[in-house]
Amino acid sequence: MRVCPGISSSVTIGAMSGDIRAMWNHLGIESDEAVVLSAVYETAPNTPILMAASLLVGPAGIASTGWPGWRLAEGFKPQPAGPALEVPATFTVELGSAIAGRITMSQPAAYDWTRSVLEQGICPGVGGLPEARAFLAPARAPIKVSTHSQTDAGDLATYMTRPITGFHFKRTDTPAGVEAETWWTVGDVELAMPALDLLGFSWFPEKNGAPPAGLLLGRFDRRAWLVSQKLVPEKDIYRVEIGIEPDRTELADLEIEVEEQAGDELVFAEHLRLEDVDIRAAEQALYDASPVEGRLEIGVELPTLGRKMKRLVRLSHRDGALLDEWRSFNIVESISFTLVVNGAEQRPVTTGDTRQAQDVVELLGAVERVRSQYATMRREGTANRVFEDLDEGRDALRAILERAPGELLVVDAYLRDWQLLSDLGGPPPRVLISAAVPPPPDDFVGSVGRWRDGPAPFHDRFFLWEGGGVSVGTSAGAIHDRLFRIVRMGAAESDVLRSRFALWWQDPGFEKF
Repeated sequence: MRVCPGISSSVTIGAMSGDIRAMWNHLGIESDEAVVLSAVYETAPNTPILMAASLLVGPAGIASTGWPGWRLAEGFKPQPAGPALEVPATFTVELGSAIAGRITMSQPAAYDWTRSVLEQGICPGVGGLPEARAFLAPARAPIKVSTHSQTDAGDLATYMTRPITGFHFKRTDTPAGVEAETWWTVGDVELAMPALDLLGFSWFPEKNGAPPAGLLLGRFDRRAWLVSQKLVPEKDIYRVEIGIEPDRTELADLEIEVEEQAGDELVFAEHLRLEDVDIRAAEQALYDASPVEGRLEIGVELPTLGRKMKRLVRLSHRDGALLDEWRSFNIVESISFTLVVNGAEQRPVTTGDTRQAQDVVELLGAVERVRSQYATMRREGTANRVFEDLDEGRDALRAILERAPGELLVVDAYLRDWQLLSDLGGPPPRVLISAAVPPPPDDFVGSVGRWRDGPAPFHDRFFLWEGGGVSVGTSAGAIHDRLFRIVRMGAAESDVLRSRFALWWQDPGFEKF
């Protein structure tokens, strides 16, 4: 057992040493991602001691700007402005009985820092932050911190705009009781409630409960997440903004769940696959008018029961993963204030929606209206995947294939439209066809296996890639306008079919071109 020198403690520090590499690997860190350490160290009475810290890995943008600039780039609402944006990406500030700072680190340095903290209880000096001691318990479990997590770990990732996958190591020593200061001066910049803005910590004088504590080790999610929400009461519309990295996730692979409550009782809930609604305009905005690198934002307008309702929102992926969630909350619909003039209290002034909560009869009508609206949305969504016009369907399929990541695998017994597979931008595709199809044209760039004789060992048409694919109800190259579907598939189904493709590709019954 190793304990921090000079400190009497019953906490085993070295017990975590064998788990650090496994935890680091669990984060799935990519080689071009940046690392940021935000920390507060208690400096009284002598050697600095870790109060709270987050070591977060994510897109390169987290290192090039401070957390306020990151929130601005990520579309956070209310939009950051003013002095907070003037603070540099790295800084340290000395407080009355603490030192705080935000430091960027290389991945190897961050791993070594984490090992020292968890194995030895020593926070190495880095940037302007001094060496400090740490008293931390082992992480209880791998956790997901959503964008609105009101938890101990969430206190170390406030206003971070994206969910975080990681681990929380709770503090085990007795805090010195450092109080949050209302104002910090960082360089020439003076800020109010600074820890929220500059560190992403829920540390401010009016905070209920204990101050943020311990270490959050984590990585920002890179697929999709919830950005913001807005209620439009006059139209009974609930608008949810979704952030997405479109080169990592298809909009059609996302699913959103909304629960609406009266008080604490559930009134209505819907689980909506975005591919079930008409998202053609949204897809055009994401994939045609903008580059497919970096983060983009798209709005989804949903029916709502209306005013005075609490809402829970979850965002999931087709393959079952929960991407983000907002626990049950109320939206501010109106604000009232009272002025005092010359000692006399004036009549209250209210702005916003001043109507009372709906009664049971109104809500009965609202439930039926929302059910009908969701049903209409789903009917209109068939335009994404059901086609009678071959050219229209081909354009939709081509757009999907252009976004397919990595190698494209094609299974089509009657394929003749080789142009559909040309100049897609990725590696050359591999294609399996039946004996009834002539060899590909000489200018086709790709590899083809044609079944030598008799019925091919497949019937349906598949376009497959790692993590997904589509099944098409007509052959690429049909000549008649007939009703057909384009059906998306998830990773599990794609993996099974890609494995079957690999077996067929090695089968001597296929002649290669």
